[in-house]
Parts: sequence; structure tokens; C-alpha cells
Amino acid sequence: MRQSILILLLFLFCANAFCQPKIPVIKNGQDDNRVPYIRLTQSIINNSEVVIIYRGFSFFSQHSPLHIINYGVDKKWHYHEIATTANDSALRTINLPQDSIIKIWHAFVDNDLFIIKDEKELNESCPTHVNDGAWIDINIIAKTAAKGLHYYAAAVIEEDCPGSKERQSIIKCLDVIFSFDYEKYK
Repeated sequence: MRQSILILLLFLFCANAFCQPKIPVIKNGQDDNRVPYIRLTQSIINNSEVVIIYRGFSFFSQHSPLHIINYGVDKKWHYHEIATTANDSALRTINLPQDSIIKIWHAFVDNDLFIIKDEKELNESCPTHVNDGAWIDINIIAKTAAKGLHYYAAAVIEEDCPGSKERQSIIKCLDVIFSFDYEKYK
């Protein structure tokens, strides 16, 4: 009986330890401690090991929701959304399945968003002229560092001027992020 309990405890401890994310070291990007909607996000940041806040904009949708994923001190993944319309700025927790949130996390990690440079840091000259493209803002906040990434019309610019590792990483990440049907979990 004692041995069974010991094995069960060992299994539970090891399973929990292996589920914890390895948080990459944050490098490059703009050293950005300006977190959007800090009043609504501060408690999430304070109670998390890592927080990723992202929002995509286009010329026509200035009020895109702010998406937040975090690995909390409760050792669980969470997904939140802040509507950013003129009439609404409330924080909503959305019950996105853990495996979906983990896929989003891996999109950030696997595509090196913790280490790639911000678009402003890239020394590129591209003759493309995009006036109404979509852009993405990403804030990555860990206990020891924070960074911001901002990319404008990544897919269009990469098509016109291919070869940017950073822009390709952003595009791959966006493909994963926006592949989920968030509406069905609201």
C-alpha cells in the first residue's frame, strides 16, 4: 500500500514537472515595459511565470481584441481577451482548451519570438509600398525581462522582399494564432 502511494505521488510530481513550460531567455526586440491595458492585465502579470499579449490590427479594424495567454502560478495555462471597442474594455477569461493554448505557446517558442528582432531593428530596405496592411503587436513578459515586437504587413512584405527570418517566424506564428475559432469558446 505504501509503495503504491509513493509511486502515485512520484507520478503526479513528475507529470506536473514535465508539463511546466521551459521559458526561453528573452533577447532582442524593443525593451518594452509599456503593457497595453495595464490596469486590466496587471493581476495576470503578477500571478504568472510568463505572459504573452498580442493583438492584430488592420486599417479597417482599429478595435481588435487584445489576446492574452499566460502560464500562471497555479501551473495552468490561461487564455483571456480584452475587447477594445470604444464602449468595452473588460477582461474576459475564455475557456480555450489547454491543448489549444499550448499550441499557441509552442507557436511563439518554436518560431523564436523570444529571440527575434523587432521590425525596427531589421536593416532591410524593401521597395514595397503597403498603405493599408495589417500589423501585429506582441508583448512577451517573463519574471526577468519583457520585450515588444511590432510587425507591419509581414506576409505582403515577405512576399515582395523574401528572406527575412524574423518576418517568416512572425508569419508562421500568426498562422497558428489565428487558426483557432475563439468565438465558440466565449
